[in-house]
Amino acid sequence: AQISLVTKSGTNNVHGSLYEYLRNTKTSANSFFNNSSGVPRQTLNRNIFGASVGGPFVKNRFFYFFNYEGRRDRSEASAVRSVPSMNLRQGIVEYIRTDGSVATLSPQQVATLVDPAAIGANQAVMRLFQTYPVPNDSTVGDGLNIVGFRFKAPLRLRQNTYIAKFDYQLDSSGKHQIFWRGNLQNDNDISTPQFPGDPPNQVNLDNSKGFAIGYNLLLRPTLISTTRYGYTRQGFENTGIQNRSAISFRNIDDRYGLTRGLSQILPTQHLAQDFTWTRGAHSIQWGGSIRNAGS
Repeated sequence: AQISLVTKSGTNNVHGSLYEYLRNTKTSANSFFNNSSGVPRQTLNRNIFGASVGGPFVKNRFFYFFNYEGRRDRSEASAVRSVPSMNLRQGIVEYIRTDGSVATLSPQQVATLVDPAAIGANQAVMRLFQTYPVPNDSTVGDGLNIVGFRFKAPLRLRQNTYIAKFDYQLDSSGKHQIFWRGNLQNDNDISTPQFPGDPPNQVNLDNSKGFAIGYNLLLRPTLISTTRYGYTRQGFENTGIQNRSAISFRNIDDRYGLTRGLSQILPTQHLAQDFTWTRGAHSIQWGGSIRNAGS
């Protein structure tokens, strides 16, 4: 497959555009699981807007085009975590007998009947279990010692995209044309917190950027040479919030977020040379490209 993407160019007349797209909570319904857990409908406010303008610096020779698009999300997401049951927080363990009935073991029975060292429940763990929110969901866990907690959490997203392009005809006949195109991203968004009142588990940043330079040469009316050079710098960063020792329990979500930061810079250079030959109803293309990807 061959795919071509073309950025708009300016013309001899100045043209521009403005647009905006809005979606808000009033057009959204609550989910079944939120309703069953008594969690209100989460907020959803999404706003996409932008503007563009293009025209001549010098008529018939030098043109410009600029475009900006922004996105703002002020919304909420539904999240569910596995938490210890109210009995387990007291050191009481529930289990199912062979006849299908549910039985319990008191903290003293756990220490004397289950624990070979007769130590019983760790009191530091019991204190940590007490900090978990009260369960309100039965769709996760085993329904005995591990149950669910469903909540809604705020999400914030901000995206900015900037594009600029300049086109210049070196001669009045249009046989020699050059262009420069640049793109810049400035995005950030947050993920859901571990539990209500906690900070977001991650903040995601994207400041990718790049530019391209092109030279089109009309060798003959049926033969065109195209030269391209492009540089792309992908830049991603995720911030973490781990500020304490990790304490994890099987099948129970961590009480605090344990995310760590990560940063990546990926520069890539690309040089391409193509020829297009047209003969009647037929078109033949050939060329080559070199790409140098860094890390």
